[in-house]
Amino acid sequence: MTRKETMGKTIKCNKSVSPLPCMFRDYEHREPFKTTPLLEVSDSIFVESEPISKPFLGIYNQADSYVDGVGAMLVKHFKTYEQALNLVAGGMTESIACGRIIYEPDRRPEKGCKGAWEGLSVTPLQDDEPCRVESYQYLYYEGRWYVRKSRSYWYDVEELLTALEGEDVMNTAYWIMENDETEEYKAYERQQINYHDIEDEEEHMRLFREDMALYDRVFNEPWCRMLPEGDNLHHPTADNIAAAVEQVKAA
Repeated sequence: MTRKETMGKTIKCNKSVSPLPCMFRDYEHREPFKTTPLLEVSDSIFVESEPISKPFLGIYNQADSYVDGVGAMLVKHFKTYEQALNLVAGGMTESIACGRIIYEPDRRPEKGCKGAWEGLSVTPLQDDEPCRVESYQYLYYEGRWYVRKSRSYWYDVEELLTALEGEDVMNTAYWIMENDETEEYKAYERQQINYHDIEDEEEHMRLFREDMALYDRVFNEPWCRMLPEGDNLHHPTADNIAAAVEQVKAA
């Protein structure tokens, strides 16, 4: 969540401020059927943002977004607002895991760059509310990191990691949140339109569009933009951990 002193300013990632090494993949010299080599970032790949005008800044992270991946890295290495802001200022990432950040370089056509994620933002996305758009969403709020899945309530990342010590953190945390659907999402599920078994193509597509419109209406409601506080913040308990552990074993 953006602090008042950041509003109106532009931001640009400074790798010297980052607590983790900043890398990017050298797509220019990629060889067929081989892993694209990693290079150390120079500050020149980072792009200055537009002036910050909205209270929430976000980036897309492509991989390792589980609680024991990105979540653990955020809690361990990005403890301050300045560190979190600098991370987001770098724009889209491929991965924040294994003790390093792999940024996606500036792929604008005028830069002559091409790659898997061409066209996505290399500067922070700005929004009025913390809307959910991906499987996992992390939020730095009042000095702590929080996480939720696309249809769950918020959880404190550090609290989850501590409570699940000794367990399969990635999958157990997944099931804790997957089982903790918001009441609003349950309402959507009760109204959900079943189009999967419709063989007539025209009718199938009509019902599909109706269901997507319903989904969009539900996920644009204020509950999607709730902050991790009060009833919107849930906690791992002995019961929900035990249930999740059993689901991991059964998988």
